[in-house]
Amino acid sequence: MCGRYNVVSDAAALRAAYSMLEILEDEIGEELTANYNCAPTDSLPIIRHRPGRDAAVLESAHWGLVPFWARDRKSAARMINARAESLGERRAFRDSAERRRCLVPATGWYEWRKEGSVRQPCVFESRGVMTFAGLWAWNSSLRLVSYTIVTVAANSVVEPWHDRMPAMLGEHELTGWLDPDATLADVMPLLKPYEGNDLSARRVSRRVGDVRQNDAGLLREDGDEDGRARPQMLPL
Repeated sequence: MCGRYNVVSDAAALRAAYSMLEILEDEIGEELTANYNCAPTDSLPIIRHRPGRDAAVLESAHWGLVPFWARDRKSAARMINARAESLGERRAFRDSAERRRCLVPATGWYEWRKEGSVRQPCVFESRGVMTFAGLWAWNSSLRLVSYTIVTVAANSVVEPWHDRMPAMLGEHELTGWLDPDATLADVMPLLKPYEGNDLSARRVSRRVGDVRQNDAGLLREDGDEDGRARPQMLPL
């Protein structure tokens, strides 16, 4: 499950993070600002191949997949995630998994667990920008590009907080996931629990549960709002 994440890189930093993609058109411009609390139905950056275009495009899209046959956006909030194990089975995801895959940039994502009487959030972070495997759809009647984040079983870092995690792609896997000529069978080996040793978890402010809150203080544990002491890493 990934129901909340952050993208705190500015437009220039995000472009630099994907400089390994030889052809990258940018339609974000300088409009991208730090978002500490990305929520379902928000408009957020993705990278995708458009039909008939050789270049990958960095642009904004609606988080929550709205299939081409949908008459409205009501289903979007229920389709923010797609389980890797059933991509080829669910009608809503099957076509996108075969032909419309995207990259979802992030700098961290949030999960919660009960600690005593408190529902405590934490943020999972890596080195700089991380990339989630995503699927996109185009709804012509709504004139809407939307996307979902693919999830896999949790690794040992995430499992104490949740049994699912976003499918994270390594730098050498980005082109393969985006390749419009690759089939779902070709890219399925990329969908696995993250194996890197650079993923960390730390407690953050409980304010992150309120979608109206969006500031750097969300990344500090409650009681540390002055920022003088960085929250300690959580034990595995």
